[in-house]
Amino acid sequence: MSRKLGDILVGWGAISPAELQHCLAIQAQEPPRRRRRLGRILLDEERVTEITLARALAESHGLQAVDLSQEDIDPDLARSIPQLVAKRALVLPLAIHDGTLRIAAADPVDVVGLDDVRLHILRKHKGVRVQVVVAPESQLRRRLASTWSEANAVEALEGFDDRATTAVSEEETTGADAGAVSAVHQILATAIRLGASDVHIEPLAGEVRVRMRVDGTLRKVMALPKTGQAPLTSRVKIIANIDIAQKRVPQDGRARISLDGVTRNIRVSTLPTLHGEKVVIRLLTDIGELPALSALGIPPDGLAIIHEALRSSQGLVLITGPTGSG
Repeated sequence: MSRKLGDILVGWGAISPAELQHCLAIQAQEPPRRRRRLGRILLDEERVTEITLARALAESHGLQAVDLSQEDIDPDLARSIPQLVAKRALVLPLAIHDGTLRIAAADPVDVVGLDDVRLHILRKHKGVRVQVVVAPESQLRRRLASTWSEANAVEALEGFDDRATTAVSEEETTGADAGAVSAVHQILATAIRLGASDVHIEPLAGEVRVRMRVDGTLRKVMALPKTGQAPLTSRVKIIANIDIAQKRVPQDGRARISLDGVTRNIRVSTLPTLHGEKVVIRLLTDIGELPALSALGIPPDGLAIIHEALRSSQGLVLITGPTGSG
């Protein structure tokens, strides 16, 4: 039996009874046709985090909550439902195991949206049982975007003959290998959207694997056709002003790119491997003026400890974090 979302959050201590009543009062004042759900109001009022809300929604309906950053998602399975349907319902198929298909949803009570998704799934995967799990909305939006970014990159690279690729100028490459230009754009745009610090383009025996480091964890994001390997590598080299004719020695380059209104400095390294050149792209963030310590969100007691350590004439201050954290 389902439990009320507000009662669960109050029981956990995530919000106070007064905060719950405040949000319910806001909801009651909204026009019926535009009335937001309680979870949306709690997020908009910054009373809870998305992760806490997802856990509470799952608890209220007897479902499991998942962290999509820890899930291995089959992109082909994820694209078994139309992109428009997936984005409208905010639903992502995760995996099929023992006849059960797990799908992640931001809103487990969106009956119309989930029924639409089930209809499309059962057309392609007859006889499977559908198990709904709950995931944070922003994680779903990012993974849906990256899933179809991969599809666009694959489509752009299909039909390439890697044996026909030769050393050409940037102008020639742009005209002849427009698909590689589009694929690189999709890869970099996805990396920026996910907040990745590194992109690894790795040639394997039968595919080109694209992995990205997000929050310190390197995970597979795309698998591209092997035939697109050479033009893809050449395009990245051209951007970073690296010699595309030289393939047998490690090389380094850098560039400044602008994608979808976002500007980044990148460092590019290439390394010969058994199956071709591996490319690593490091995305650097412009931090501008350094913020003051007081603007970093450090609690007052922690800030006092830091100031005391900095005033000391001896000792050591260690600042640690995952790759790309600063």
